[in-house]
Amino acid sequence: MNGIDVNLLCDFLLKVIKIRQLEQMNGSAIYELMYRYCRGELLALVIQAIKTRETFENFHAWSLGHFIPSREMSQLRIARYGRVRSVGGQFSNYVQALKDTALVFRTSESEAQVAKEL
Repeated sequence: MNGIDVNLLCDFLLKVIKIRQLEQMNGSAIYELMYRYCRGELLALVIQAIKTRETFENFHAWSLGHFIPSREMSQLRIARYGRVRSVGGQFSNYVQALKDTALVFRTSESEAQVAKEL
């Protein structure tokens, strides 16, 4: 994972977030896990986070800002919400996919705000 493909980066970050939540891992433990899978610029960011003892929350925000220009962030977020909506299936899966998208993009939008954007 090098961070160049933003969709793969978002999927990777979601997996890391879920592992971190499930295992209740601190920053240094999650960085050790991530280190094995990262390459290029993303690896450089992980190494810098390890050296500076950065919190994972700061690293997460930092990596999004590094790889996704702010003008593209909202477009990408809306596109991912739209993709979730088109999947169909059970309502609980839809709600979970919306929550996952919000986690990846670090948004604190209410359900009403998300529905309005869709």
